[in-house]
Amino acid sequence: MEKIYIGPNNLANISERIEKSLTSKDIKADFITWSNTLHPFNYGKHKTFKLVNKPPFKIMGKNIFFFFNEYFLKAIYFLFALIKYDVFLFIKPVTFLKNNIDLKILKFFNKKVGIFNVGCHDRDVKFDTDPEYICNTCTDIVLQEYCFCNDIEKKVAEANFFAKYSNYVFGTPDNVSYIKDKSKVYNLVVGAPEIIIKASTKNFRSRIKISHLPSNSLVKGTHLIEPVLNRLANEEDLEIVIKKGIWSREKIIKEISESHILIDSLAGYIFGTICLEAIQYGCVPLNAYPKWISSNYSIPIVVKVTGDSLYSTLKELINNRELLEQHAARCQEAYNKYFTFESAGFYLKEILEL
Repeated sequence: MEKIYIGPNNLANISERIEKSLTSKDIKADFITWSNTLHPFNYGKHKTFKLVNKPPFKIMGKNIFFFFNEYFLKAIYFLFALIKYDVFLFIKPVTFLKNNIDLKILKFFNKKVGIFNVGCHDRDVKFDTDPEYICNTCTDIVLQEYCFCNDIEKKVAEANFFAKYSNYVFGTPDNVSYIKDKSKVYNLVVGAPEIIIKASTKNFRSRIKISHLPSNSLVKGTHLIEPVLNRLANEEDLEIVIKKGIWSREKIIKEISESHILIDSLAGYIFGTICLEAIQYGCVPLNAYPKWISSNYSIPIVVKVTGDSLYSTLKELINNRELLEQHAARCQEAYNKYFTFESAGFYLKEILEL
């Protein structure tokens, strides 16, 4: 049986979810990340490649072990993986080696490679003309520079470099738009854990709690969401929680489990992992839901909102608890249909020919 490596990036906990999707079908898969990886939601690191992260001193503010990490340790780990694994699944743009030269080596050794295009690095900035499309509302200048959003030629070249040295590219329509060889493109399907709090057992008759827990407030449109929540707080008896900075994993889960409504983003793009986590805990997720996403689901996975409809939608849900309960139940129905580890594992097993 072929052995699969997943990592080292874990954007939105995608790598861990891929691992669990595959292992649910008795496929040998390992998600191993760098020991110094940090995510705004503090997703766990069960297996790590150890890097030197705390040097005794720095030179000009730089980690003195940077080159040791990049050109020695990571090369050693790549050699280990090259020998042990047959299939490599990467979350773009991170692979083992600088400038992603390991992709060429993997192709030379005839290893199967799958690339998951799941973030801003891959997104077509002009995919949707809607003013609320994520790239049209983003205010993160640093992220835009990192993702080549102002250098489309470079962005397209990078997307096709990864595609050239891979066998499969998984992504949503806006994340695979730049890829020329569409024969390698497959729809993004990643599993998630079982429901923890059933909608039928959640107390929707108590004081409403609404959470907005952005991984990046400059991307998720917090500047549009926060004024609406503040307005509602002055009109209704509510508890409002807005995440600032990096929280512990325990705090994130506590807020989600106690919330009745979670607002992810008004930006027109695929709903984030945080929406799926909200559904796990019986919470109703509100998110943009453009047609190029909603057409993939016969049962809506989120409650659709826009900048114009957010206030009225929240107002209705606050004052109609029966409707809120119905949405929670429907979201969990969609979740169980599309996002179990078993269904995603079956899909990936078929595509990867395992």
